[in-house]
Amino acid sequence: MSLDFEKTFGASSASTAGASKEDLPKANVWMNIGVTVEVKHADGTTEDRFISLPVGIAIDTQEELPINSRSEDYNLFQAARNKLLKTVQAKAAGLDAGEGVILDNLEIQLRRVADAVVAPAEDAANPYAIELTL
Repeated sequence: MSLDFEKTFGASSASTAGASKEDLPKANVWMNIGVTVEVKHADGTTEDRFISLPVGIAIDTQEELPINSRSEDYNLFQAARNKLLKTVQAKAAGLDAGEGVILDNLEIQLRRVADAVVAPAEDAANPYAIELTL
């Protein structure tokens, strides 16, 4: 039985980067990250305006994660992520076209990708390596 890498682990950024905009699903629901500021106009009136980052996160085109790990804890974690997605999608389904709402109880995590792990040198001591003569 062969493993379908893309199906199991998702499309790599390299394959996604080559996709044209026409090939990607069109998102209609976006989660935007930003801040609300009070804007004072010349006529003395004020209004609250949401200032978002230039790129949002498409919500309606996301698919649920597979729950098929041997680790029960990891499956519970993935199930919680799927529930969060369904909850946000359900909230979005109740919005009118063009309507936006501030979701006060979500958090934003800023995360940097970890550096790649350097492979050990072939001559390095490896407790798993054996000399095998065939």
